[in-house]
Amino acid sequence: MMIVHSKLPVIVRCFISLIMAAGLVSCTKNPAGGAGGGTDGTFLVDDATSCEPVQLSGGNIPKGLEKKVLAGVLTDSSYSSSAFLAVDLGAGKVCPVARGESGDAWLVDGPGGLVAFSRRAPELNYTVFTSYGRTSQQATPLAANGDPHDLVVFDDGSSSRWLLAMNTAGKLVDFDPSRPAERTSLVPRELERGASGVAVFRPADILVVRGDELAPEVLESSGGNPSDEFVLALHQGLDQYYRGNGSQAIYAWRRTGAGTYVEADLNPARSGINGWPLRLSNPSGFFRSGDSVALAGLCFSVDTACNRGVERFKLSDVGSSKETTLVTDFGGQAIYSNGSVVHGVIDNGKDAVKEFAFAATQQAAGKKITAIDLENGKIHTVHSFTGSSTGYYGLWFDQQSGTLVVGDSDGSRGMVWLYPLGDGGKPTTSPARMVIGSKGQAFPMQFLLLNRK
Repeated sequence: MMIVHSKLPVIVRCFISLIMAAGLVSCTKNPAGGAGGGTDGTFLVDDATSCEPVQLSGGNIPKGLEKKVLAGVLTDSSYSSSAFLAVDLGAGKVCPVARGESGDAWLVDGPGGLVAFSRRAPELNYTVFTSYGRTSQQATPLAANGDPHDLVVFDDGSSSRWLLAMNTAGKLVDFDPSRPAERTSLVPRELERGASGVAVFRPADILVVRGDELAPEVLESSGGNPSDEFVLALHQGLDQYYRGNGSQAIYAWRRTGAGTYVEADLNPARSGINGWPLRLSNPSGFFRSGDSVALAGLCFSVDTACNRGVERFKLSDVGSSKETTLVTDFGGQAIYSNGSVVHGVIDNGKDAVKEFAFAATQQAAGKKITAIDLENGKIHTVHSFTGSSTGYYGLWFDQQSGTLVVGDSDGSRGMVWLYPLGDGGKPTTSPARMVIGSKGQAFPMQFLLLNRK
């Protein structure tokens, strides 16, 4: 059995592909900037017949990217339609792949190819494509406004189950893509019964782990075994208006079979089945490195109930009476989330490895891409948006080349900046700038960096 775990940065989501070992499940790890298990990290663009040369200026394409393909989602300026593009960085050409059905699309590297979710009422449609012009589409009755934030695929060789974190719909949804009407919905009991005084579940990310990676109390309370796989869901602690309400927590379910789960208690100090509380509001995603996990909490605006900063914890503490460690508190700084957050690990092969969260932020001086050191909480600016640029922009970090991909706009066409980063998460040379969108394809919302087949 294999778990394919894909999560990507889009709008107010933090997503970076990870595949984690989980008990009896045979898994591989998907590095930052790589691809998930569906396309084997590759994408065909050779058969595209309407490619155009990329307009390149500034610096050169960073070394290591010449065999990469940058897949992206662009929307028009009114966010009413979308386009999927593939940029062959070695050949210097941009190729149209498909058209989206709405201006709110999500591209993820899934089973069988790239999967594009397009929220179009009354259903959540998705398209699977392996290269230009090779597509198949299905509709899933999962609610058009479900707002998928993360996808985990459980594949045992004979059947496949997809688990989606539906942020707006307030649930995790498990289904067989061949029979999408037969599905399982997961909502934490604590939020269902209103024990926390909050009825809104905001799952932003999913992490699959083995039972023996968590605190011993979890196995004791759930009746599970060390090799059992547990699904951890990251709840952002936001109400229906996306304001902080203090309920942020991690919830867990033990997977007992295809589409069957048992919720596990992560808070032994309280009666019933509860989550493991977190310090910071609106955590963007699980940033895992070994047994250590970092969370970056950034609010969307001035909100006195929303706590911002960086916290860390050990997986082995999840479900115990221990608390997370507060790395830094951004309470006194005017820095707010303006979109995507991605995880970046920089290893120069000599000194200690550095971990960063690269975030699209709104600050007093304008919109920026900010690097947040996940060890000490220090921040610095990597990119500043200027001119008429508005909206949210795609982000991606390629660990192999140490390149940060930043989406931008000149107001009518999408652009991409390629920043080679060195020690401390700072640019080593001037970034390369590419115009990738036709006129009207204004805003790059999301990126994936794949290997060129």
